[in-house]
Amino acid sequence: MPSWRNALWKITEKPDKPPDSVLFWHIPKCGGTTVKKLYECMGKTIATRVGVMPQHGHQNENELVVFQPYKRLDWKTVNVDTTTLDGIIRAKELGLVQSHLADVIVSMEMGAAVNHLYDNRDNGRNKGRVLALFRHPINRLVSKFYYLQVATWEQSYRPEWKDLTLLQWARSSKRGGPDSNIMVHKLTGKAWSEKVGEKDLRVAKKILRDHVVAGLLDDAEESFRRFNIVLGIDERLERNERCMNELFSSRENSNTHPKITEGSHEWNALAKKNALDIRLYRYIQRLYQEQKSIIDSCDGGGLR
Repeated sequence: MPSWRNALWKITEKPDKPPDSVLFWHIPKCGGTTVKKLYECMGKTIATRVGVMPQHGHQNENELVVFQPYKRLDWKTVNVDTTTLDGIIRAKELGLVQSHLADVIVSMEMGAAVNHLYDNRDNGRNKGRVLALFRHPINRLVSKFYYLQVATWEQSYRPEWKDLTLLQWARSSKRGGPDSNIMVHKLTGKAWSEKVGEKDLRVAKKILRDHVVAGLLDDAEESFRRFNIVLGIDERLERNERCMNELFSSRENSNTHPKITEGSHEWNALAKKNALDIRLYRYIQRLYQEQKSIIDSCDGGGLR
């Protein structure tokens, strides 16, 4: 398990010198693309995997390069890939966090990113803040099932799922079936082949309580308001206000799909494989309410 204490600020701590690279833990189908679009709109420098795409020509550089990947879009990226373990290790070797070049580092591999990228040197300037947007585990999985059937642009595109019903997929134990307690696995650093249990759930809760600014997809506007406070973003500035207004006035569900009801066969099959994540999500909902006063107390000064 990563050294969270040395690598991350506690949610209640206010460092003298703000960390420059906030980590956004991108949980699939939990609004991560929306997060990226918002901060791209605001002109932030974002580290994902765009920076190493061959068409940009910076993937083999031996030093960090900040550049604008698309001429018509006014945001920047860094020539690293923070979405894979190999990419994270390369970002560490190049000193991504220590360079203070990225405003937001986006990664699905939270444990690896914390463990390799952040440290407590330089008077805490290399320690991180973590933001994450959460969604009910069953709704996330249902969205994933229907989305990856049609998402030809995704590396994880699954056209074969079109031949399955949701119930068949939910009951599948083969590779390519539904996730099983992905949040608990990622927070505790457990491999997919390892089982997770009550102890792991307790560890996951503590990590979230101590170190993660939690947002809820069901309350996205308030969640982004809190993220902006952590990032030191003034929503009153014209550009930032416009980006927020555009985001929440035009939000559409780009992946319309059938819904399922709690207690249905599909719901129960997915819940059986994700019992710990469901309990963790309920805890996150309570944590979200508790964090409001902490975040609000830092508005103006910022947690950063």
